Amino acid sequence: MVVQEDSRGDKRLVAYLVSYQDISFNIAEIIDFLKVYLPEYMIPTDWVKLDNIPLTPNGKICRHGLPSAVQSNLIDERILTHPSTPLEQALVEIWCDVLDLDEVGIYENFFKIGGHSILASRLISSLRETFKIELPLRTLFEAPTIAALAAAMVNEREQGIKVQRIAELLLSVAGYSDEEVESKLQESRFLGE
Repeated sequence: MVVQEDSRGDKRLVAYLVSYQDISFNIAEIIDFLKVYLPEYMIPTDWVKLDNIPLTPNGKICRHGLPSAVQSNLIDERILTHPSTPLEQALVEIWCDVLDLDEVGIYENFFKIGGHSILASRLISSLRETFKIELPLRTLFEAPTIAALAAAMVNEREQGIKVQRIAELLLSVAGYSDEEVESKLQESRFLGE
């Protein structure tokens, strides 16, 4: 295992696996095994399969010869369930931005796909900024999937209506340029909406 920085400068723990005799890996089982012996923050977030570990002339592991997790083929056992509501869609976009991922399923656990406490704080801050709501950090620990977090966000009736309306607005202007968004805002103010 090595620590690498992603494109944002966040550190991630990367594990390298070598398969002997084409034995396939079940990452979920490996993670469950490691959780017995290691604290959560020491569980790798990225898993890279290699044909063999690069070695120095002295026969030691050549850490500089290991491919970065970004360059290599990560072992990906994720099952993606796409969002079904505007709120889930908005959360997917925020999670992808915070976690620096291309896609996220609504039932994926934030902490199992690369999230950690610093990114959790960043996510809560993004939610606060986007939806103008106050969510305690513990909400993400109690509801670590998009589906569960969306449900927690709309749990309170008044806040839920506000959150859902903002998500619908975000989805409706997703393809607009900044000028078009400003024009629509001016138009809605003029009409008294």
